[in-house]
Amino acid sequence: PSSVQLSPKWYKSSHTAGESLWIYIGQERIGHVRAPKELRNVLNVSVHLVSSKLYEICSKLEKHKLKDKAKKLERLAYCDTLTQIPNRRAFEGQADAMAKEGDFTFIIIDIDHFKQVNDTHWHQAGDDALVFMASRLKEYCNKNEPQWIYGRFGWEEFVLMLPYKDRSRIE
Repeated sequence: PSSVQLSPKWYKSSHTAGESLWIYIGQERIGHVRAPKELRNVLNVSVHLVSSKLYEICSKLEKHKLKDKAKKLERLAYCDTLTQIPNRRAFEGQADAMAKEGDFTFIIIDIDHFKQVNDTHWHQAGDDALVFMASRLKEYCNKNEPQWIYGRFGWEEFVLMLPYKDRSRIE
């Protein structure tokens, strides 16, 4: 973690009476403490106590930031950034686990003539169609079939995996 440090000596303040002790976190000067000479000894003890508490706070803050960054990286690794649903990597991990549990049904959903949509109405319309499809798939599965897994598998391909073979449930 970034270390909290104090300047090695008191510096004469040019603006006010007294002297200043600079406080740094890493290489960044974050502030200072000003005091008249007669309070320096008392203030040295107080500033050292504050600096050790600042170090503790900075360490906790850095750990928290690292956890947040790890969560963001995991999300980027397993979530399709356009559609905000599981990507192929995430789906394959879930599918492997489901396949080990027993029978399942695998469904591929492909948007027909997708290239034509992009070519005719530009890519934003294609992106909108993908987002719409993904949101409907996510909404349905999360509301009605929480044991189903789904994801974006290719450019205009989505996949579903159901943990049973009961064809009547699928149709």
